[in-house]
Amino acid sequence: MADPATRSYLGPGCVLDGEVSGSGSLECHGTVTGSIRLDGEVLVGERGNANADLHGGRVVVDGVLVGNATGTERVEVGASGQVTGDIRAPSVAFGEGAIFEGNVEMRTARNSGGSEQ
Repeated sequence: MADPATRSYLGPGCVLDGEVSGSGSLECHGTVTGSIRLDGEVLVGERGNANADLHGGRVVVDGVLVGNATGTERVEVGASGQVTGDIRAPSVAFGEGAIFEGNVEMRTARNSGGSEQ
C-alpha cells in the first residue's frame, strides 16, 4: 500500500469529474466521474459513488461503482458495495451482501496462457 502521506481524500458532498493518475492512493467518499489510475489503493467508501473506470494496486468498493475495476494486486467488493462492470485482478473478494453485475477475470503472469521458461 502507498505511503499515507501520498493519500488523497474526496469528502462527502465533493464531486470530481475527469481523470486522476499518479503513484499515490485515493479515498473517495463523494462522487467521481471519469477515470482513476493510481499505483496505490483506490477506495470508494460506503457513501462514495463512482461512475468511472478504476485502476489501482488494490481497489476496494464499499459504495457504488458503475464502471470497471482493475487491480494489479486485488479487487474487493465489501458487504455494502455495489458494482456494475467488469473486474480484473489476480485476487478478487466479495463480502457477504455485496451486489455485483458483470464479469470477473482473475489472471496472473504465471497463468495467463503463455509459457514461462
